[in-house]
Amino acid sequence: GGGEQDGVPSLDIVHTSNVWEAMDILDAWAEARHFGLYVSHVRTNVSEFYPQRVNAVAIAHGSKVLVFNLRPYFRNVPQPMPGFIRQFMEDESRTFFGMGIVDGAASLAFELDCVLRVVDFGVRKWPELKVKG
Repeated sequence: GGGEQDGVPSLDIVHTSNVWEAMDILDAWAEARHFGLYVSHVRTNVSEFYPQRVNAVAIAHGSKVLVFNLRPYFRNVPQPMPGFIRQFMEDESRTFFGMGIVDGAASLAFELDCVLRVVDFGVRKWPELKVKG
């Protein structure tokens, strides 16, 4: 992690389904309050009313990104999301930011009963920028 290339910060991306590895990362972020969020979906053949489900969550803080794969936990009914991740995300002192994350947050709420606080920059109405030219 750290450093830049062509003005873009380099990222340290950890893609895992290992609960211990994820727990170590989230524990290191225990005092942090603001995170980037992306929710990945995968198509399913369950029914036309349930065409996709949450596949992974990507949580970013600083230059580190945790991508936690939920597929190995799909059969863990009724808790397909490990509890420590749910507790981390549902902590009311934390806010998750991103573009277009309202749908992802809704998926987490309806599919995994994980309700979190989000700010979606794609939904918020920003004042128009006026370009002189």
